Formats: sequence, structure tokens, C-alpha cells
Amino acid sequence: MADLFGDKTFDATDASVARAMGWQSVNSNELGQSVADRQHAEQWIKVVEAQEKAKLKGEPANVQEREARCSEAYRLALEAYRDASAHEQKLRYTWEFAQTVADVWRTKCANERKV
Repeated sequence: MADLFGDKTFDATDASVARAMGWQSVNSNELGQSVADRQHAEQWIKVVEAQEKAKLKGEPANVQEREARCSEAYRLALEAYRDASAHEQKLRYTWEFAQTVADVWRTKCANERKV
């Protein structure tokens, strides 16, 4: 995903709003997919934990839980969740920034009409 605005300063212009809206148009499916990926990863952690606990059926529940959560498979599931969450948040914050750009532009245009 490319940055919406490469520089740290910008002015709310017709061009910046066009870039923001273009970015939203291009990335709406990616944002939806990132939400689905994060939700899937969240549920996958539970599956992995259950699978790891099943390997220790004869042990007490607290031992099963401890060993399951120490397993490599569980650690990998947590990392997948972390990565999916980070990607979703980056897209969400960029999406919100794009909306803010449009809001600033709209306010700027309204103020110019009053003058």
C-alpha cells in the first residue's frame, strides 16, 4: 500500500481530495479483506489452542492451557493476528485521514464562498 501523501505537509486542494478519493476507491476492497483476515486470525488462535490442548488430554486443564499457549503453533497464530491487525489499522487510519482531507477541503471551500 502506497502512502496517500508522500510529504508531511499538504494543503487541502482539489488535487489532494482527488488523490484521497482515488485512494479510497482503489483500497476499499483491501480494507474489507484486511478486516476479514484479522477476524479469521483471531478465530484461528482459538483453533490452534484447542488443537494444542488436545495433544495433552490426560493432563489437568491448567497444564493443557499453559502448554498450548507456550507452543510454537500458538505463537505463530498470535503473530499472524498481530500482522493482520497492523495491516487493518494502517488501512483504517489512512482511510480516516482521506476522509479528513475531504472534510478540510469542504470547510475551506465553504469559508471561501462566504468571503
